[in-house]
Order: sequence, then structure tokens, then C-alpha cells
Amino acid sequence: MKLEITDETHNTVDWQVRWPVVWIELGLLLGLSVLTAFMLISTHPARWIWLGTVGGLILIIGVGIAATTPVREMGHLERLPDGGELELTYVWLGLGKRTVIALPFDELVGFAYEAQDFERTERSIYTMARLWATTHDRGVLRLSAWGAPDKVELLGEALSKAARRPLAVDQPEI
Repeated sequence: MKLEITDETHNTVDWQVRWPVVWIELGLLLGLSVLTAFMLISTHPARWIWLGTVGGLILIIGVGIAATTPVREMGHLERLPDGGELELTYVWLGLGKRTVIALPFDELVGFAYEAQDFERTERSIYTMARLWATTHDRGVLRLSAWGAPDKVELLGEALSKAARRPLAVDQPEI
């Protein structure tokens, strides 16, 4: 996951998260091609069974990844004198753009930054963070998946500054 702020002004923030879905799919396709090449030159009697089983498994994994992971997440926050909006859009392989969150600015209460340690070793701690939007009626809405804490915190600060809403650095009430 690669999070970047694409545009930031005093009342607008645009951001996007790019996922490596296309590269994963190409890697699966390349692996299946190499397996097929080896199976074609093999003389083992069960080669077609192996090829069908492994090929079917790779196909199921590829379809599962494509169906559950967007290629890109794009967010837009705009504060206007008469309101504004917070919008989050996913771009899917084969489906195109789908709006996930379309929130009028008046319903937005603030933002919450959540950090969690995923792995602790003797030498380091592996921490990830995500960002939430808190609302009046809808509770909390996830604005980012788990990502690098510094990037997620920068996004939270940019959104808080542009929206003039508070950024809570604790666990949101989910």
C-alpha cells in the first residue's frame, strides 16, 4: 500500500492509496506460465492433474484478490462556505470507480488516528496505523487501511487542518 497526498490547500485535501494488485496478478500469471512450460516438457503421467489442480488454485487466488482488493483508493475533502463534502472512492479491476463514502461536511465531527503494534521483536517494533472519520449519525468511517504511521498521521493532520475539525490520536469507538 502506498499512501500519498496528491493535493493540499487550506480547504481541500486529495489523497490516494495505491495497492499492488496488478503486480500480484501479473506474478500469478507468470508463475502459471512457468508451471505450464515445465509441465509441457515433463513426461510424468500425472502432469495434467498437477497442472489442472495448481492452475485452478492460482485462478481462484487471482480472482479472490481481484474481487477483494481495490487497485486504488481516492479520497477528497473540501470545505466550502456553504458546507462541503468528504468522499472516498475505490477503483476496482474490471469494475471501475465506486464511491464508498459520500459524507456531507456538516455531518463530519472529526478524525481519529489509530496505531497498533503488529509485531514486537528484540530489535524492532512493527507498527501500523489507520485513519477514521467520526460523524454525528453514521458513527466512525474508515478512511485508510493499515499503513505506515508517519504517512497516515500526515494525512490525518492535513484533513484536520483543511476541515478545521479535531484529530484524536487514540482508538476510535467502533
